[in-house]
Amino acid sequence: MNNLPVKLTIALTLLAAFLASPTSSRAEGTALTARAFLPLATATRACTFNAEESAILAAMQNDARQGRVQLVCSVELMKAARSHALDMGIRNYFGHVTPAPNSVGPNQMARNAGYVLPAWYDTSITANNIESIAAGYATPDSVWAAWMNSDPHRQHLLGLNGFYAEQIEIGIGYAYVPTSTYKYQWVVMTAKRGP
Repeated sequence: MNNLPVKLTIALTLLAAFLASPTSSRAEGTALTARAFLPLATATRACTFNAEESAILAAMQNDARQGRVQLVCSVELMKAARSHALDMGIRNYFGHVTPAPNSVGPNQMARNAGYVLPAWYDTSITANNIESIAAGYATPDSVWAAWMNSDPHRQHLLGLNGFYAEQIEIGIGYAYVPTSTYKYQWVVMTAKRGP
């Protein structure tokens, strides 16, 4: 598939995800069916950032209020963040949790990408202990300003409390999908690798 055009590759990946997705519902007294988030981006063994992602990383690193001692790129978190950004654009939604019927939140997205979160992080399928998102902002400066004007996002991105300060591993995703409502999707995942 490496020689296929990007749009065709994305379309085939989405079709495969759709066909592989369970379509069960939860009835009284039945077990909850496991759901998978199928990443749309392929994993690489090295962290590389595009220009938009690099600008967000620089904003995080250079902010004098940053509470983390360092930021270390995680291939798994990059994969999950980019996949979520692209998925929001392609499926035209904005949210931490993917749309039904297979709703999956950021913690599970990271786990599905191979990242091991601490055992005490929320394990529910739609949990979020690690992600900030934004959509509709055309530039890194504009999305950063919006995040800094939101206390929960500022707390997360700048590690302003002990929980976030120890989340030193990072993945950043940016996607531009001109046919989507918001066009620009931004995702930042920070986490602490668990046992």
